[in-house]
Amino acid sequence: MTPPSTDLKYVKGIVTTRRQLSAELWVIRLKPESKVTFNPGQYATLGLPAGENQKMIERPYSIASSPYEEELEFYLELVPHGKLTPHLHQVPVGGEILIRRSTKGAFLFDVKSGHPNHFMVATVTGAAPYIAMLRRFICDVREGHAPPRRMLVLHAGSVGEELGYIDE
Repeated sequence: MTPPSTDLKYVKGIVTTRRQLSAELWVIRLKPESKVTFNPGQYATLGLPAGENQKMIERPYSIASSPYEEELEFYLELVPHGKLTPHLHQVPVGGEILIRRSTKGAFLFDVKSGHPNHFMVATVTGAAPYIAMLRRFICDVREGHAPPRRMLVLHAGSVGEELGYIDE
């Protein structure tokens, strides 16, 4: 699958790992062919050509990885009759997914307040932007680029396998 050569809005991402949490939930890591820059809390638009006419189907997904990582991580939920997730669910390790080069979103960590305590609440895949924020924060503190803060993420779900980042 290759985007049209005149279309510069996509970058190819190769699935490097896939962690299946349940029949409907999985975490994938994509290695983009060129750097995709983002701030924790932003989302990337993923896409695949699908259907008889191979029309591009796209949807936005929050990024769970730190911007310091070379790969992009996504926490995904299968929507059985959805336009894109049934196709994404079928992409194996080594397969390709297209990523829009530009990331978007204003759901960013509040550094301006200067407050040292942060309490974040999410259910299931909604934890992805908080995971990205925590991962960046941990790297920044280790490197001496950020003052220590206390951050608590309350990650909730109906069953244990919905807690995709419980070990972390």
